[in-house]
Amino acid sequence: MTKHYSHGGWRWFPGGVMAFVIAIMLAMDSFSPLEHFVYRLLFQLRGATAWDDRLVLVTIDDESIRQLGRFPWSRQRYVQLLDRLSSAEASVVAIDLIWSEPSPDDSSLAAAMAQQGKVVLAQAWDKTGAPLVPVPTLAEAAIATGHVMKQADADSLVRCVDLQLRGQPALSIAAVQVYSLVKAPVTLPPLDQPLWVNWVGPISRAHSYSFADVIQGKVPAQAFHSKIVLVGVTATGLDSMVTPFDSYPPTGSVILHATMIQNLLQQNALRPLWGDWLWTPLLTGAFG
Repeated sequence: MTKHYSHGGWRWFPGGVMAFVIAIMLAMDSFSPLEHFVYRLLFQLRGATAWDDRLVLVTIDDESIRQLGRFPWSRQRYVQLLDRLSSAEASVVAIDLIWSEPSPDDSSLAAAMAQQGKVVLAQAWDKTGAPLVPVPTLAEAAIATGHVMKQADADSLVRCVDLQLRGQPALSIAAVQVYSLVKAPVTLPPLDQPLWVNWVGPISRAHSYSFADVIQGKVPAQAFHSKIVLVGVTATGLDSMVTPFDSYPPTGSVILHATMIQNLLQQNALRPLWGDWLWTPLLTGAFG
């Protein structure tokens, strides 16, 4: 039997008090730390899964910087990279670097991009909302551009990304769209909804090669043949990002775009269940 407590003419039900407390906690976003903890824990309990064989990373890592010099590099380095990837007949080359400032090497890089034929470049917006887009010479040589904007939660993890922002598709979407044109079609989710990131595993398990090794010919061309090649920074202290699998130390944010490409290829992005509708039966039950 339900107990009733009365005071000063008011009658309180324990369930009603619980519902009221839950409602206050929801309004104050007090459950977020618990949700964040559970989010990390579930990935760690599940463990890493296999990376898609269609995706390869070329990383600007600590060893590349040690060998090739202080970053950022001359764009001639990327000419060397694209020459290698063109010879290897990579399907798509997506570059997670924003080249919004002109360089004397732009013409050479644009020619290398045109030779490869399927290069996707990154763009973003600064804190004032001003666009950070590739310089015109490079933009004209690219087959597409994609945004690399992200928003981390209070625990520094990115859980979802806009697939389209201000009319611009995400870098991952642009890369997979180009892959669909030149290789096998990939069904894409609606672009007006965010993609909820299904983290794959640590970047150390990805199909990844050091930038320096690639341009020095130490990686066989077959490694890139018919692949989506994603180029980005993983060197310590440059554009760092934590994931459920890479926290101490963090890795580079290129892992986010790699994970999104993987989710699109595998069509296994997360589908969140937690929402306002889920609290309705909890509150209703509490009042009961």
